[in-house]
Amino acid sequence: MVKDKTCQTSKVTELVKSHVATAALESEISAELSYLLPFDESDNFEKLLLEIETKSSDLGIDSFGTTATTMEEVFLKVGEPDNVEEESETVVQGISNPNYAENHHDKKPLLNGHSNGKIANGYGTLSNGVALNETAGGNFIAFNKNIKKNTGKDLILQQFYGMFMKKVIHTLRNQLVTGVQLIVPVIFTIMALSIELTIPKQTDEPPLTLNLQPFGNGLTEMYTTGKTPSNLTLGVASRYEYTLANRNDIPLRVTTAPFDIAVVNQSKAIGIATFNKRYIIGLEMGQGMKDNESVTEIISYFNGQPFHSPAISLAYTMNAILKHATQDNILSITTINFPLPQSLSENTRGLFFSTLGTGFVVAFCVIFGMAFLIASFALFLIKERATGAKHLQRVSGVGTGAFWFSNFLWDMINYLIPVLLIIVVFAAFNTDAFVEDHRLGILFGLFLLFGWGSLPFVYIIQFVFKTPPAGLVAVSMLNILSGLATLMAVFVLKIPDLGTEDVATALDWVFSVIFPTYCMGSGIMNVYTNYGYAEGCKATGYPEICLIDNTSPCCSGCTDTCFKFQDNYLAWEFPGSGKYFCFMAIQGALFFIVLFLFETGVLQKQCASLSDKTSNVGQYSGLEEAEAEVGGIAEDDDVRAERDRINTTEIRSLVASDSIVIKNLKKKYDSFLAVDEICVSVAKQECFGLLGQNGAGKTSTFKMLTGDVIPTSGNAWMNGHDIQHEMKTVHKQLGYCPQFDALIDQMTGKEILVMFARLRGVCESQIKSIVDDLIDIMMLRQYADRQCGTYSGGNKRKLSTAVALIGDPQFIFLDEPTTGMDPGARRQLWNVLSQVRASGRTLVLTSHSMEECDALCTKMVIMVNGRFVCCGSSQHLKSRFGQGYTLICNMGTSENGTQDSSIPLTQFLCDKFPSTQVFDAHQGYCHFQITDKNLSLGLLFGAMEKAKKQFNVEDYHIHQATLEQVFLAFTRNQVSPKEEEKHGICKQMCCCFLCCS
Repeated sequence: MVKDKTCQTSKVTELVKSHVATAALESEISAELSYLLPFDESDNFEKLLLEIETKSSDLGIDSFGTTATTMEEVFLKVGEPDNVEEESETVVQGISNPNYAENHHDKKPLLNGHSNGKIANGYGTLSNGVALNETAGGNFIAFNKNIKKNTGKDLILQQFYGMFMKKVIHTLRNQLVTGVQLIVPVIFTIMALSIELTIPKQTDEPPLTLNLQPFGNGLTEMYTTGKTPSNLTLGVASRYEYTLANRNDIPLRVTTAPFDIAVVNQSKAIGIATFNKRYIIGLEMGQGMKDNESVTEIISYFNGQPFHSPAISLAYTMNAILKHATQDNILSITTINFPLPQSLSENTRGLFFSTLGTGFVVAFCVIFGMAFLIASFALFLIKERATGAKHLQRVSGVGTGAFWFSNFLWDMINYLIPVLLIIVVFAAFNTDAFVEDHRLGILFGLFLLFGWGSLPFVYIIQFVFKTPPAGLVAVSMLNILSGLATLMAVFVLKIPDLGTEDVATALDWVFSVIFPTYCMGSGIMNVYTNYGYAEGCKATGYPEICLIDNTSPCCSGCTDTCFKFQDNYLAWEFPGSGKYFCFMAIQGALFFIVLFLFETGVLQKQCASLSDKTSNVGQYSGLEEAEAEVGGIAEDDDVRAERDRINTTEIRSLVASDSIVIKNLKKKYDSFLAVDEICVSVAKQECFGLLGQNGAGKTSTFKMLTGDVIPTSGNAWMNGHDIQHEMKTVHKQLGYCPQFDALIDQMTGKEILVMFARLRGVCESQIKSIVDDLIDIMMLRQYADRQCGTYSGGNKRKLSTAVALIGDPQFIFLDEPTTGMDPGARRQLWNVLSQVRASGRTLVLTSHSMEECDALCTKMVIMVNGRFVCCGSSQHLKSRFGQGYTLICNMGTSENGTQDSSIPLTQFLCDKFPSTQVFDAHQGYCHFQITDKNLSLGLLFGAMEKAKKQFNVEDYHIHQATLEQVFLAFTRNQVSPKEEEKHGICKQMCCCFLCCS
């Protein structure tokens, strides 16, 4: 029954009991009354219902209807005897479980002749068996009773600790990412220093002995003694072969073709690559003519690939001649090439490029490893934001400072572990440029300030990305480009021959201001370069040289290819690193300021305001016409009356009487209107249902009310605090269960609840007992110590609901809280929510389960295409918009055991009620739909009592149109959002990362 303000429950109860003595008041929730009527007194229903219809105005009853037991209730009762012992353990602190009724309460058959297990106890029940104490006057359930909360500084420190422990737990259990963070930077540092060791240093060339030793053993040397060998050629050939045999070479004597042709044929036979590797020198001897006289000719052959092969070939030939002439194999000629020292100009250019280049290579490799390390810190932040976990933490009261500084503190600790390993690697390689004169301290300072500057930079950039893998790759590439590409550009432009030093200096300033990665790379490169230049100049004795020639590369008057170095490695001027230290320190502070401007909503509001000014020009307002339609549905009188009341009453009066007031709330995404100026108010201790199909605007409404997105226009108040300017205060009173589970997979259920208890400010001494109570009530005890990433969908919803309830918030927003739950768990949750509401809290609920809304909601609206199309209690909506009654009958059996025919009953009903339609009829089961909305419920029961006896009807039940039927009648006009309304990364960036999300 739906009652008005003049209704007296005692008079209604007296009237009901005067006709049905065993009737019981089931519940009195807000404007609804519910009574239990046993079916064995169904012959009295006609008189009762007719009298209620007649006296409804005097009794203060707006409308009434009947309902019957559902199959879900039957399902719950069938398994009850086997589960009594188990279920008894779930009754915690006075929360009654509807499955735990059989052995404790007497039951009587209801309207359809079957027991539905409703509990007639001191609390009463809803029509679905949900226990509720409406008259206990604030009998708080255990987990929200006598909670002591921290405030002020203690609350901030507790929230900081909760956020810090969240990061610690996630890092320790996410071993893959942690391992990559430790290993990758160290590997690239080892690679950098290994390359530094192998790069040749700028020195004079060493002496070179001209022999075949550099080419190894096993070479082949071709030689010939000519067509008519002489004693001389044979002797020289013998000594030549002897010398080469001592090297384990394989001399090859050519006896047939001309020597040069034999060489060409041999190269073709074995391939040019093998020939160049094995054939370095050769020797040809033969008879020739000179001045008409026969002479012996000796020609040394060489492979032109090696630089020194001509001199080497000649050296081996001369040694063979020497040994033959002296007949002594011990004698030999050793030829050594001593290169001249490099000129000052050559030495200067070589040292300049080798030092600068080696420093660049070291910085390049270190930056590459650090780019992945820094990017890895975006993974958890993106996932936390994408899943809604971050927003849920913000709704639970954590401030911007506590959230981000706790993130930064643990990230910095986590960052410093691989940094210390990198410093150990530098010390192990003992590279003079980095370890002498305590320069490891300078390196550590560079890494420390790089962490300070780059972590908040990553915190800002991660807002652009929606998935962790995409974010990791993109942030890594951004770090690489901002470090390596910029460093390479400046390095190339500094080459003196290009004449672009001024451009390099300008870019150096620009990149230093913007990119921490560039600052760190330049700092490492400058440390190495400064050391190389200083050592090079000291080796030349530059102070004395400068007294003679001040234009020397190491002197102050140098104008071309100069060695600039600083005695103080932290000097501001090149190649000092002081400038980069300062810029990274400033960058960290500036990036944190920008981050806080984002997170406090300053930039989003400015951006949204600018967007509204440009997008609302010429736009149609939904309130310009009183008879505005939504998808072809005219605005209902109840919705219009609610809108008019809210728009014509002062806000001060509205917030004094209602705990939630929503006034002309609107949200527009580009050209798609998600929520269109909705108006509604919710009284204290009410459960408000927001119903609608996917895309109707429910979730967008929740996001605006919880601060996840900024409304395009309009406002809402909760306990007098508006969401546009006092969202932080609203969050302190708000519990939220989002549509999709905003949980951290690596944390256990118990750890999740402990964390949110801390965010709510619950005193540490009470957290354990409160969390244990919630775990028991939500039937999560056996899963409490498991990581919630392993939970089933139903258990995740239980945990999400527990998060919304912890800390005793004044308002509890539940977005489809029972999705995926089994019937028993769902009824248990209904029990909990009913008692939470009875304790004085206000609930706002969305659900696809009409039975759930019927059970819990005292007021509800149906939303279509962003607007409300009807408003009122469940019974009010069914009475106002329902399509008549549903009648279900089961025929009895005759004396011979056959099923009686339903045809006479069908004919009777069609004659009696012309609007009767046969929906189904088979094997004694009949389903009729009577569409006459004006039909008296009492007359229908009277007619069925006569038919029951006349046509042998075993049992029947009558109920109004269900809430689901009303819902479907409205929502068939729902229009799905167009795909093109979705916006991606570029759009997000244009909208300041956040305000368009």
